[in-house]
Amino acid sequence: MAGDFQYGGQAIIEGVMIRGKKAITSAVRCPDGEIVVHTESPKSLVQTYRWLRFPFLRGAPALIDALRIGYRALTYSANVAMEAEGEKPPSQLYYIVSFAGAFVLGIGLFVVLPNLLLQPLHRQHSITKNLLEGLVKLAFFIGYVLMISRWEHVKRIFRYHGAEHMVINAFERGREISVESAKEYDTVHVRCGSSFVMLVLFVAIVVHCLVGWPKWYYAIPLRILLLIPIAGISYEIMKLAASPRASRLTHIITAPGLWLQRLTTGKPSDDQIEVAIAALNGVLKAEAEMAESSDSVAAEKS
Repeated sequence: MAGDFQYGGQAIIEGVMIRGKKAITSAVRCPDGEIVVHTESPKSLVQTYRWLRFPFLRGAPALIDALRIGYRALTYSANVAMEAEGEKPPSQLYYIVSFAGAFVLGIGLFVVLPNLLLQPLHRQHSITKNLLEGLVKLAFFIGYVLMISRWEHVKRIFRYHGAEHMVINAFERGREISVESAKEYDTVHVRCGSSFVMLVLFVAIVVHCLVGWPKWYYAIPLRILLLIPIAGISYEIMKLAASPRASRLTHIITAPGLWLQRLTTGKPSDDQIEVAIAALNGVLKAEAEMAESSDSVAAEKS
């Protein structure tokens, strides 16, 4: 059974990464059909520094952890794919520059551009402009997802995304971890990163309405700084939505993110589900070995 810790992960290139409390495992399908598995420590900020675990404070470091761990998993899967094709993997500098460029592009597209587009609306109330800015961001984001979902390699990643959700759904319900049990469950999961992005967009509208509509040279750096508390609030809403205490209002608030997952997940094939299972089994095996080792050390000391 899943227990108290909430396991999760993400799709990577021809594979799935699953994150546990003490280990993360990336499983990748090679062109010859073999599944290669790599397990390592998450080195989480939230787990390392106890003061970062407080509600509303843990959201931003948890997001940093997710981005950092996701980066490592993606680079690992890219290297496996290139090595399988007989190509030399690129340097870490190449990956760092690529991800930094993607981050800057994201800030430009979803923070800077929507604000600049609405700056000429001088006569509109600040709340109206903030609402319009939120709608523009939402339109940009959905348009972006629709555009990339037409690319064949992205479609495959979305199917692995669906496989990850199906396996986690089966696991959290105490089912046997198998292809057949996973196929009984949906490709949607409440703790998905897609849902988190949607929450951030809606929470940002509320927070931005509270600070008004300053000139663009104040607004843009302020919006970037406000991403920290916005991430914190969004994280708590998502945690609440995934708990048994979730109210009807919480379900309503998180519903748009679940709808979005119909675009960011696809129905996986059996072999893609097998990869997700390999990733989950890798995490469970590693954590079981750590627990056994810890028990042995404790027994020797006693």
